[in-house]
Amino acid sequence: MRKEEIISKGIYTGAQYPELVSVKQYIIFRKDGEKHLLLRLSNDRNETVNSLRLKINQLDVKGNILNSQVYTFDGLNADGNKAFALGEQIKIEDSCVDFHIETVSAKYGEYTYTLKNGELFASYEGSNEEMPVNKEELRKKLNGKSQKLLAKTIHAPKMILFSML
Repeated sequence: MRKEEIISKGIYTGAQYPELVSVKQYIIFRKDGEKHLLLRLSNDRNETVNSLRLKINQLDVKGNILNSQVYTFDGLNADGNKAFALGEQIKIEDSCVDFHIETVSAKYGEYTYTLKNGELFASYEGSNEEMPVNKEELRKKLNGKSQKLLAKTIHAPKMILFSML
């Protein structure tokens, strides 16, 4: 029989990058003698997030880093501008009393947004090029609204296309 004991729970107050996914709440609990972490996140974009990479630093009583690891969470399909819970329990060190979380990257459809040294970069699946995202310029263009680009397909008979060549 499994017994779960909640050790700590609350609102995450660590510094976060507001343009992607942010941590809202956490629960640290013990199950079968091991400590685990559960996270409730918020998708801060108006797009479905499919995949997420988080760096979690586990801290001891003195604030020293016990463990630092990047975790990948695939198959999320979390709706835009909504909260969601990570279903995965993250095993943490027994002497961990606090933690710090950084978003490494988030994938929205074919685009992956990566945070490097406080700057946001976007890359398109199938391309090796990363482009910096100018947030202020983007906000001015959209007047504070979010927008999606839709690809249009031109339907024309093959005979017309070949005769044009």
